[in-house]
Amino acid sequence: MTQEHMRDPWRLLLVEDDRELAGLLNEVLGDEGYAVDVAADGQRGLHLGLTRTYDVLVIDRRLPVVDGLDLLRRLRSRPGAFAGAAADRDGQRPRPGGRSGRGRRRLSGQALRSG
Repeated sequence: MTQEHMRDPWRLLLVEDDRELAGLLNEVLGDEGYAVDVAADGQRGLHLGLTRTYDVLVIDRRLPVVDGLDLLRRLRSRPGAFAGAAADRDGQRPRPGGRSGRGRRRLSGQALRSG
């Protein structure tokens, strides 16, 4: 199900220090209907993650100030952080603790749009 068919857009936190990549992802995800907040380093990502509510996190592993894995650990340590945030949106239960993608994958705008 795409964001267009949902009443409320999913809130997405994108933490990426590569400005070009962050801009591309922000544009593509915004066009798909996601409400995207962008942080250029782990410290800003931590601040946003602790002060706002998100349905989806997209975090680069190699970030300045706070490393991506450390950022994820800190955000997950918050009580109730992200567990089940999207469960009722598409009728499916998320994986416990969220998805931790460790693989590297090239994404184009078309790949993101096709899901």
